[in-house]
Amino acid sequence: MPGRCEPRSMISARQKQRSGDAKRRSQEEEDVHRKHVEAQWEIRKIVAGWIAAIAIPIAIAIGGWLINLALKDRDAQTKYIELSVSILSSEPKPFDDYRAMRKWAVDTLEKYSKVPLPALAKSGLENSLQLTGKGLAAEVGVTLTTLDSRRGPGIPIEMSFENLVTDALRSAFSGAPKADFAIITSNSFRGKRIYSPGVKLTREDFLREMPFSNSVVLLSMSGAQLLDAIQEAANQPGAGGIPQVSGLSVKYSEDKSKIKIESLIVGGDLISPEKKYLVATTSFDAAGHVRKFHDAEQVAHTSTGRHIYDVVLLHMYDERSVSPVIEGRIARLKS
Repeated sequence: MPGRCEPRSMISARQKQRSGDAKRRSQEEEDVHRKHVEAQWEIRKIVAGWIAAIAIPIAIAIGGWLINLALKDRDAQTKYIELSVSILSSEPKPFDDYRAMRKWAVDTLEKYSKVPLPALAKSGLENSLQLTGKGLAAEVGVTLTTLDSRRGPGIPIEMSFENLVTDALRSAFSGAPKADFAIITSNSFRGKRIYSPGVKLTREDFLREMPFSNSVVLLSMSGAQLLDAIQEAANQPGAGGIPQVSGLSVKYSEDKSKIKIESLIVGGDLISPEKKYLVATTSFDAAGHVRKFHDAEQVAHTSTGRHIYDVVLLHMYDERSVSPVIEGRIARLKS
């Protein structure tokens, strides 16, 4: 029996109906999606408004707090500067060990004023000088003999000004433990001047001669180490030749511009190579300017905490008048 077939018109109508249903569903889905997006957008606007209502006052408050903090910080910096200037402008007290406070004042002044100080001014301020010219010009004592700090061709290796300084350095360790000798490399002095008998010495004179911020220390060295150190410094470029000494005599010879240390004498006797001696020197030399000094052992708790400049000023205040002379501490042996 032959099958029944639907008319083509019915098939076409059904297809059109299905197509229409699909379009309606698609339109409905688009409407739902659009409404969902609009709802999300409204929610975001509400949340954004809520956040703005809270965040803006908070931002204003934080900004105001930061500005206020900056103003307070600037005010604190100003007070630090004023305090530093007050410390540095006060009358120097050479007998009080307050260099650490002055160094703090100098560092604070540089930090908050943002004005770098020249090396000479910084060294002077740290070493108990006033900010005013009066502090530099203050008299500390008088020399009764000629003081000579020049170096060069025809100038004796031993210098009277340096004898004054090394004696002052050795006296800084006159208690226990007591320094046997004092040694300073010759290029530590920069004044290159002559001070006639009767001249009143000022802080500025000593600052000009010793512009570096070197503290004083005590080293423990054997006689052999000491001989090696002086021999090394005598021929080391930049060290200034044979170091200046106190409590010790150096005998040397010279051949073709090379210096040989022949002997070190204490109280008329040669030093013992094995014996340990206590040697006062500067932190610069001890830190390795002369390598053999760096190899020596620093005696614990013996640093005075003062710069070499302070030590010499204290010596001048104690003595009031000085009369150093060339006395054969450094002598060349005749060929």
